[in-house]
Order: sequence, then structure tokens, then C-alpha cells
Amino acid sequence: MSKDKENSAQEQKTQTRYSRQSLLASRLFRGRRDLLAALLSEDKQYTLREAEDLLRRAMKGRV
Repeated sequence: MSKDKENSAQEQKTQTRYSRQSLLASRLFRGRRDLLAALLSEDKQYTLREAEDLLRRAMKGRV
């Protein structure tokens, strides 16, 4: 495996994971709480990047 892949895999393992409630209470997602609440599962934990990616994909979707 290349060094870039190793580093990214290691970074992903060490990133902090947050519960749905923690992300919804975050100031970072203040303006998009309703959409985020609809996208996140109660029983799963997410990194900030995962939550942002979910929001980004939802916003790019067709209406």
C-alpha cells in the first residue's frame, strides 16, 4: 500500500466520532440542523467529515 493510502487510512481510524445528538447540538451545523436530523441515524456515530459529506450529497440532489 502506498504511503498516502496508509496515512489516510490511519487518519480515518483516529478521527473522533460523534453521536447524532452531539452533531445536532454543534454550532458547526447550526444552519442545517433540520436536514442533518433527517439524514443521521440514532444508533450510529459519525465523524465531522462524514456528516459534512452527507449534507453535501443531500444538497446536490435533485428536487
